[in-house]
Amino acid sequence: MKKSVLFLALLALCTNSQAQEIEKPPKPPAFKKGSGTIAFGVGSGGGFTYYGAATTSPLITASIETAFIDNVGIGTIGFGALAGFKMASYEYALNQKDNWYHIILAPRASYHFAFHHAFDPYVGASLGVSYTIYDDNYNNSIGSTAYNLKPFKVVGGVFAGAKYNITRWFGVFLEAGLDVSRFRAGINFNKLNR
Repeated sequence: MKKSVLFLALLALCTNSQAQEIEKPPKPPAFKKGSGTIAFGVGSGGGFTYYGAATTSPLITASIETAFIDNVGIGTIGFGALAGFKMASYEYALNQKDNWYHIILAPRASYHFAFHHAFDPYVGASLGVSYTIYDDNYNNSIGSTAYNLKPFKVVGGVFAGAKYNITRWFGVFLEAGLDVSRFRAGINFNKLNR
């Protein structure tokens, strides 16, 4: 009899603990109202063209984004900004060299699909400005615009990407699009509102 009571007590305890696990509330999505992300990345491609076979650096970016509006369809709307830096150079014979330095600032808007607590796919658009500084080592034309290059250029476009949060506070991202770069990848740090 004692064995039967002990067995029933253990069975009830196991059943109760399993029921409690099933009743846990779902984890919130990776990007919800009040949360935000700071990201650092490296990109390639973009709307910068040069004459000849210029050597270009990757686009180095830093961006920030905050979720502002929840429950828009199946996702969240976020707003933020991206800052970037890119260099290019072209060498002639006799060590003559042209250099371009691009500084990019672009506000961004995005729509994040609220599918998962760690995986965060999104689409968005950006529109900003690139400021180009030109110099060379043969005419000393620092700051001038060679070959009718305009120092200010409108940049922006559309992009799609995804973040994967390895922990609640840290993750990685990958983006592709027709904006300041064609491909971009990097790390992100999250500020969560949970």
